[in-house]
Amino acid sequence: MSFVFLSLVCAFINSNILRSVFLCLRIPGRIKKMIPENIPANNIKFVITSADTNTTPVENLIFFFIMFHKNKEHARIWLIRFIRGMFLTGNIFVLFLCSCFINFIYISNVKEVATLKSIAKRLNISPSTVSRALHNHPSIGLRTKMQVQKLAEELNYEPNKIAIFFKQRKTYTIGVILPNLKEEFFSNAISGIEDIAVANKYNVFIGQSHDDTEREEQIIKAMKDQHVDGVIVSLAKYTKNYGHFTDLKQYNIPVVFFDRVPALNNVNKVYYDMVEGTKEALEFLIKKGHRRIGIINGPDEMKSSKERTEAYKQVMIKNRIKIDMSLVVSTELTTESTKAALEELLSVKPAPTAILAINDYVALDAMQHAKKLRVKINKDLCFVSYANLPITSFLLNPPMASVEQHAYLQGSKAAEILMEILNNSKPENDNYHDVKINGELIIHKK
Repeated sequence: MSFVFLSLVCAFINSNILRSVFLCLRIPGRIKKMIPENIPANNIKFVITSADTNTTPVENLIFFFIMFHKNKEHARIWLIRFIRGMFLTGNIFVLFLCSCFINFIYISNVKEVATLKSIAKRLNISPSTVSRALHNHPSIGLRTKMQVQKLAEELNYEPNKIAIFFKQRKTYTIGVILPNLKEEFFSNAISGIEDIAVANKYNVFIGQSHDDTEREEQIIKAMKDQHVDGVIVSLAKYTKNYGHFTDLKQYNIPVVFFDRVPALNNVNKVYYDMVEGTKEALEFLIKKGHRRIGIINGPDEMKSSKERTEAYKQVMIKNRIKIDMSLVVSTELTTESTKAALEELLSVKPAPTAILAINDYVALDAMQHAKKLRVKINKDLCFVSYANLPITSFLLNPPMASVEQHAYLQGSKAAEILMEILNNSKPENDNYHDVKINGELIIHKK
């Protein structure tokens, strides 16, 4: 009866009373011919074709209702095709009805978002009991825990992160700022950071400074605005002022530096022992008979550059070798700058027989340029570098040795320190972490 009544109403809207009586008698039979007993789940062709049949708008709308109950996905596809047809024919009233149907479909498909209150209402318990059950609180019985956790899983319950933030003052997100992820050293470091963060149920928000101090400051501001719980940083090469980092303390956002760290005492930092590693590399070259050793250093603003120069002086004095500062040059860590640094060293008289480069990338750029200058690598001019990247093992003529700086270990240790600070119920005090990691000279046997 309801079906015949619906046919009558729709037909009345579209025509006069007599035509409505006629249509209410013929529509059910026509629509029945349009719809098979069972619509196959994948029969998209039928859905599209049915919208093109020579039927009245009323018949099509009733057809839509029936199809909607049989297969909602097919109904949506059909309705889009039908609306296009009504638009082309200018049937505004039918388009209005279709818009109502679309809203009806949307509302009927919106799933209720599971909350503590909705779970509590279903189980007839309090929201606080649900919260404690989800967190395995010892005061909640095993049966209640299982009921709550099972229902939460069925309803795809997800904790309200905003509510957690206001309650715990945590977003469970940490920020990481690196000079450049293209460098394998920093890729390994971020792996160490992520492993520790994930183990502590924290997300990682990564930013690249590209050795630009201004961009570094912008990233810090963005991370502060995103309410990160803490920040791990390897400084941009030209950063001299650390105010944008120290200012985070007033927002209770702790900072841990690693690898490229500031020359400050009142900060948390993890770094490689540059002085001892440089001494070991230079002693290796001296034992090989080299006394004219050049150094391709980094920018003067970097703390490691000063430490490398100081270690060079100490080793030269210890071995009674004359200190020649013309053998200490710097690069801006670009290929062109490295080429210029190499040419500057080769112009010194007498020329160096070995070079200690700031990292493997700089060493590779210098070696490639030396080849173009017809210098025989590791014969006329020997190279030792830092970082010990895996790529060097695939080279026909790699540096003679490379200092392993343990990037993964530096990253994971920095993350561990940050987790320790964040999990400490008391605010960060003046007991800062200062972790020095020993390197290892790796000899390349090629």
